[in-house]
Amino acid sequence: MTQTPDEEMSQGSSMSDARPWFNFKIGPRWKELREIYESGVPAAIYEALLLATESGCSPPDWVLEGALKIIGDRLKLGFSLKQGRSGNERAKYQNSMKHFRRWQVVSKLLENGVVFTKVFGEAEDLLKKTFAKAKAEMIEKSYKRVEKDMKDPKKRLQYYRAQREVQELTNTPTIEVPITKAKAKEIK
Repeated sequence: MTQTPDEEMSQGSSMSDARPWFNFKIGPRWKELREIYESGVPAAIYEALLLATESGCSPPDWVLEGALKIIGDRLKLGFSLKQGRSGNERAKYQNSMKHFRRWQVVSKLLENGVVFTKVFGEAEDLLKKTFAKAKAEMIEKSYKRVEKDMKDPKKRLQYYRAQREVQELTNTPTIEVPITKAKAKEIK
């Protein structure tokens, strides 16, 4: 049975594990970790999450709020796992989303009846003032890349469309396609 930190604290039970840092009462440890985190040490959030996982207790709200802040900052600023642009998580996600948004615009245009020979030029015009802007040739490459990747169950996951808050953090907003079926017929 999972206990909340308050239930654990009120029972005053002590955790026992092979690791020495688990030999303490969980309630006071939550309090201590919160003080450490609030003094500017984000590692305390990691330890609090580990404590919750190992103890079977639900983490207190401050732990979840801290984790969201840390992950939000990481999404907003990027974090490099290795050298180069492809090693930066944010840059890699943005690049995948550029391809995806181009594919999405082209797909919507095709769905609305724009002919294949004109679709990439129309997409170029629609994407001009967006993060996914590109020349028609690049849009076509993006379209073909995503079409291929969408057939692979693992690769398609790289085009995860996040909620609006994550789109704002990563600067990968949804792009509206104002081309109606009637307007598409005029494009020749």
